[in-house]
Amino acid sequence: YDSETGLGLKDVQVVHDDGAAFAVLACFEVDGASVTVVNVHLSSASSKVPHQCKRLLSQSEPDIAIGDFSSYPDADFVEEGYTRVLLAPTITNSMAPGSSGVTFMDNIYLNKRSLSRYTGMSGIVRQGL
Repeated sequence: YDSETGLGLKDVQVVHDDGAAFAVLACFEVDGASVTVVNVHLSSASSKVPHQCKRLLSQSEPDIAIGDFSSYPDADFVEEGYTRVLLAPTITNSMAPGSSGVTFMDNIYLNKRSLSRYTGMSGIVRQGL
């Protein structure tokens, strides 16, 4: 991100499950307003993950929830209190070195407060940030 545009990172927390990171919670300051974002990557189906995500979302109350929920096509645990702003998940490829063939089903969800400020424009950027 570009801090010269009025965007500042206040705090970052990595959330682990059985030793592996499954979410990153970040708090930004945007023109004096606090915005909390959670980025979740659910790469493998586990019966306890929906419960963990639901708990994370209720405890942290992020303004924006983003991520790959492809292991859970009916991700209703995310949609409670959030509105999907991408009509359908966007399929993207990883740009990380050595990760050829890795694809993601990217989603963006906004809570009511963020939705009230939403301009209607959204998209996924994998490279060039």
